[in-house]
Amino acid sequence: MTATMRAMPQAAGPKVLRIGIVRGGKVIEERVIKQRVSVTVGPSEKSMFVVQTKELPPTFKLFELVGNDYHLNFLDGMSGRVALKSGVVELPALRAQAKKLPLGTTHHYQIKLGEDARGKIVLGDMTFLFQFVAPPPAQPKTQLPVTIKTGLITEIDWTTTIIAAFSFLLHFGAVGSIYSDWMDPVIDDEVDVQQLLESVKALPP
Repeated sequence: MTATMRAMPQAAGPKVLRIGIVRGGKVIEERVIKQRVSVTVGPSEKSMFVVQTKELPPTFKLFELVGNDYHLNFLDGMSGRVALKSGVVELPALRAQAKKLPLGTTHHYQIKLGEDARGKIVLGDMTFLFQFVAPPPAQPKTQLPVTIKTGLITEIDWTTTIIAAFSFLLHFGAVGSIYSDWMDPVIDDEVDVQQLLESVKALPP
């Protein structure tokens, strides 16, 4: 751990799982499970870790949270080793002390893990690496500037704004009236029509 990492505040509480998947000698996925929940693997898209293999059911609880404790579930076809308080144990040797539980038409084994446990589970060409780590510190919520949270409306000088609005209306209202017929003198249409008729009568035949 670097000096910078040591200086960062560590979140209190139970440790969480850090899991990596190695396939073909390459790490294809690595993740810290920030919440203490069961971890599923399998070809189904509902699995937390989607892995394409026929050796697993569609979704399999590799790490199951029972109460407040994590348990490792493993199948007959799995190998590997796990470091426990009692020492490093090969996975096949753990079957004798593990619970044997039904799984569809077959069964699986289950052992309890302490927060100091770590290890690797091998299935075909895949290897699941796991260890418990301190939970990452909670990220502080982004605080918006006060002007954004309260809104620009509260920052407006309403007195000046209203005066400016009325001044704008009066100014452009006066200019517009110059180019409109609103200021033209009122014309009596009936008088104009009568004068036109009289002028027509006065024309020579």
